[in-house]
Amino acid sequence: MFDNLESSMLKIIRPQSQKPEELLALIEDYETNRVKYLNLDTIEDYSGDLCLVKLRSLEEVIGISKLSSGYFSTVYEVDDLTVLKLTKGREDAAYDAFAKFCMNNPSKHLPKITWAGQVGNRSGYLIERLIPYEGEMATLVSSIMRLKLIEAGADSASRNGHSSAEGLDRLLQPTFLGPELDTAAHLLAREFENLNSGDFRWDLHGDNVMSRLDGTPVYTDPWSYR
Repeated sequence: MFDNLESSMLKIIRPQSQKPEELLALIEDYETNRVKYLNLDTIEDYSGDLCLVKLRSLEEVIGISKLSSGYFSTVYEVDDLTVLKLTKGREDAAYDAFAKFCMNNPSKHLPKITWAGQVGNRSGYLIERLIPYEGEMATLVSSIMRLKLIEAGADSASRNGHSSAEGLDRLLQPTFLGPELDTAAHLLAREFENLNSGDFRWDLHGDNVMSRLDGTPVYTDPWSYR
């Protein structure tokens, strides 16, 4: 049944260096022309008429490394300065709202997002590469974020993820991470109140606050979809 597929169509693309727009074009092709990337070496015959052919992974085809993966999306390495965040076939409404906010409200404590758009059936974002906190520092940052949400009345255990106007001001209380980070949290809180229809919740923890090389802490993904 695959006799008409030419082997040249199945080659793995491994660019030595590629611009973000070239990478997006390759992923678009992968998403819209899956038959080109079937691995004919993995045919499993289940009956005389039924067989399973596995699809080559995106990392294998495009030649990029997967850095992390969550429920809604996967993050890939583009180069030393940029990562690509791709949704897993479904829209991540909370991150999309956050990305738009970051692009319209630049801040040293928000990620630099240089592009957002559709890649095949997925949503994609080109984002500056940041460094995750690790070990005790990650635990400490996560604890501080949790305490700030409790103080603001915005934790999911109290008030179902909504925050009070009085409580929001407590997000300005200083932490060892610096007053400017708290100002960014305050802006995020105000925006959260403006857009929240009950579909979003706060998701601040150690994995969603990262650092630049100079040590600047950055909120990376503070909201999630319920």
